[in-house]
Amino acid sequence: MQSFLVFLHWKKGGKLWLKIAPYIMGTMYVMNYVILPCSEIYLCGNLYIDLFHLYGDNFTMVYTNYFGLLNIIRLFEFYFVVLPILKDMRTYLKVKDEFLAKSTDELKQ
Repeated sequence: MQSFLVFLHWKKGGKLWLKIAPYIMGTMYVMNYVILPCSEIYLCGNLYIDLFHLYGDNFTMVYTNYFGLLNIIRLFEFYFVVLPILKDMRTYLKVKDEFLAKSTDELKQ
């Protein structure tokens, strides 16, 4: 099972970093919680079918089922835990941009 930790400071840094960091973080979350689990579920399914066809029931099928289930749980984790975080991040960035635009307009007057 492949996975990686996502630690990315997207609220502090230079202007260029503040523009690209949320997109990098979102991409990493989608890769870690959607793309990798879906590909591993696909591979587990193929391995399960091949093993059942060749050998019948054996310990490797239990191992394959276990990791397939873990990846399904990771998909649910994305939709119920990570997706709200990404939505909050999008809202924060939108409000921040509106506030900065409003502050700039007020300073000009």
